[in-house]
Amino acid sequence: TPLDTDGDLEPDSNDTDDDNDGYHDTVDAFPTNSTEWLDTDEDGTGNNADNDDDGDGYNDTVDAFPTN
Repeated sequence: TPLDTDGDLEPDSNDTDDDNDGYHDTVDAFPTNSTEWLDTDEDGTGNNADNDDDGDGYNDTVDAFPTN
């Protein structure tokens, strides 16, 4: 049985969005995690879970430019 990560009946080998999050696998930093698609600071933690998206040491809630 071919792998179908998102259960859409399209095998991952043919599926352009394996996790069905709306982001094409070629631009999705986490192509098999439907809750993440972007990792601005490339630390391995997606922006949705990362409290410091740009890796500058300042929490996003107090950072005037959280992704820069």
